[in-house]
Amino acid sequence: MPFTVPTLQAILARIKADFRAVLGVDPQTSTIEYALVRAEAAQSKGQYSYGAYIKDQGFPDLADEQHFWRWAAIWGVYQLPPTPWKGTYKFTGANDVDIPAGTELSRSDGQLYATDVLITLPGDVAITAKLGYEGTLANCDDGQPLTLSTPITDVDSEGVVLSTSVDGTDVESHEDGLTRLLGVIRTPASGGGPGDYVTWAREVPGVTRAWETALGAGAVAVTFVRDNDGPGAAVLPDPGEIEDVRAHVQSKAPITVVVSVTTLTANTVNFVMSVVPDNPTVRQAVEAELEDFFVREAEPGATLDLSRMNAAISAAAGETSHVLTTPAADVTSTPSQMPLLGTVTFT
Repeated sequence: MPFTVPTLQAILARIKADFRAVLGVDPQTSTIEYALVRAEAAQSKGQYSYGAYIKDQGFPDLADEQHFWRWAAIWGVYQLPPTPWKGTYKFTGANDVDIPAGTELSRSDGQLYATDVLITLPGDVAITAKLGYEGTLANCDDGQPLTLSTPITDVDSEGVVLSTSVDGTDVESHEDGLTRLLGVIRTPASGGGPGDYVTWAREVPGVTRAWETALGAGAVAVTFVRDNDGPGAAVLPDPGEIEDVRAHVQSKAPITVVVSVTTLTANTVNFVMSVVPDNPTVRQAVEAELEDFFVREAEPGATLDLSRMNAAISAAAGETSHVLTTPAADVTSTPSQMPLLGTVTFT
């Protein structure tokens, strides 16, 4: 039988009844007895609430973040640290000038970067977000200007980011950690059996969802996405991220198994619909439900049922009816395609 924490009013009523039964006094407002009742009820409510909190900490899926990571560590799941953004930067200035490794660059918002190696102008150089500036906040777009923190003679103070080689990732969230932990509990490691390759792929910072496919004796293909890298095709990994996952999973796999990582392309699914009532709040709710639907059900090679997409739209708060024009049928992807939510147009 479940235990229900009583409300403050229920506790007050019980203590008042105790006063009447034991002392023959009916506590009334502005009396000493009433003040005692209120004080005792507040203390009792606090004890009940603390007991409920302690109860939750005994279950990994209910525990708060601090106690959750303690639970996760028991199962060998540790919070993934943030990782630094890496990219290529273009200096300009006089020819043959040396720019040392570790030269600091800053962005207008205070994010700091440093060159990875010595470079002699003209040329481009690999740079990395500095220690303490890891995470998504340090990610740069192509063309992002950066400035030398300390001027160098004959070198222009400002240059630009040419490209990104590795996106930075934030420290693993409680939610993502819980998904990994539940995977370990529900699908215990089996030395390279089904489920292990997904678990190993998700150990790489930035990987949020992964899938595995047996290719025959001694070969397994892995696919994955990085949902926190941005909307749309931004979730698809680049070659550097693919190699990081392949190398990590291969290091965990049995020596007789060859691991490959499939390069994914986007299968963008655009939506055209009318909704009732048609207002900004309902439109935002519909888009949010579709985003959640794609996270729940989209995967490489999946078929997204039209009925399920309609159901997701109908689940939006405030929506009473809708007419979905596009897509007009189930959406099927190949094993190398990832279904992604495209534009949502309301007519």
